[in-house]
Amino acid sequence: MTIYEIAEKARVSASTVSRVINNKSSVNEKTRNKVQKVLDEYNFSLNETARSLSTNQSKMIGILVADIRNSHYTDIAYETETNLLENGYCSIIINAGNTAERMRESIEILSKRQVDGAIIIGSIFQNKVVEKTLKKNFNDRPIIFLNGSLPNKNVYNLVVAEDEGVKESVYLLKEHGYKHILFMSWMETASNTLKIKGYKEGISNLGYTTYLLNITEKEIKTHNSDVLINYLKLNPQIDAIISSDDLLATLTIKCLTENNINIPNEIGIIGINNSEYCYITTPSLTSLDNKQSELGQLGAQSLINLLNKKTVSKKIQIFPEIIERESLR
Repeated sequence: MTIYEIAEKARVSASTVSRVINNKSSVNEKTRNKVQKVLDEYNFSLNETARSLSTNQSKMIGILVADIRNSHYTDIAYETETNLLENGYCSIIINAGNTAERMRESIEILSKRQVDGAIIIGSIFQNKVVEKTLKKNFNDRPIIFLNGSLPNKNVYNLVVAEDEGVKESVYLLKEHGYKHILFMSWMETASNTLKIKGYKEGISNLGYTTYLLNITEKEIKTHNSDVLINYLKLNPQIDAIISSDDLLATLTIKCLTENNINIPNEIGIIGINNSEYCYITTPSLTSLDNKQSELGQLGAQSLINLLNKKTVSKKIQIFPEIIERESLR
C-alpha cells in the first residue's frame, strides 16, 4: 500500500500522511490519530529509501578500520556498531588497509554511499592523506575519530591517554621491584609514538635507562624470536618488558618460556589493550586497559548527538587503567 492509498483511506492529503510518518509537529492530534489508525490497520511501513528522501537522512553510518582481522579494531567496531544499531542506525564497515592509498580509496568509496556520518577507528588514519581526502569528500558530514586526532573542522577526536597509561605502567614495574624496563613495539602509528613518549617520561622521571626495541611485522607473523633473544643477550640486565599491544606481549611470553626464562621472576611483562590474549597466556597477562568498549560506545553516542544537532566537544580524552595479573611478581 502506498502513501496515497493511506491518504485516501484516512481522507487526508498525502503530505499530511508524510508528516505523520515523519513525526512532524504540524499535524493536530485528532488528524494524527486518524492517520495512525489507518497506518496500523494496514501495517504500513515506509521503506528506508523513501524515508531518507523525505528526511534527508539515510540512517547509515560508515565505519573505517585498517584491518578487521585485528581484534583490537574488531572489538571497538563491535561496540560502535551495536550502539548505532540500538539507536536506529545501520553501519557500513570498510576494511581500509594499512597504506595511505587504500585509505584514500576507502574514504572516496564511503563518501558515495550517502552515509550520514562516519567513525574512524585507530591512529593509523592520522596522516595528511586522510586529512586531505576527508576535507575533499566528507566536509559536509560529521566524523568521529577514535583514538586519533585530525584538525578538520568536522572531525571530533576521542583519544585515549595512552602516554599516561604507559607512564603509570613504568611506575608499577618499579613498585614490583623491576628496574631495567624494555619497551617493545612493532607498528609505527601515532598511538605507538604516544606510548613511547609516556615510556620515556616515566623512565626519565625514575632516572632509569631507556631500552627500545622495534620488531617488524614480518618477524611478528613468522614468530621470529631471535631478535628479542639476541637483544636480551646484549642487555642481560633487562628484567621487565612493556609490549605495545597484547598480541606482541603474548608472543613475548611464548618466546621467553621457550628459552627457559621465568615469568615473572626473571622478567615481568605488561601488555596493552586488555584483550582476550590476557587470559590464554601462562602466566596470565597484566595489561593496560585502554577502554575499548567505552571508546566505541562514546564514539557512537557522540555521532548520534551531532546528527541530532547537539553539542559535542571537539576533543574528549579517556584515561586507561592497569589490570594486574600473574605476569608481574
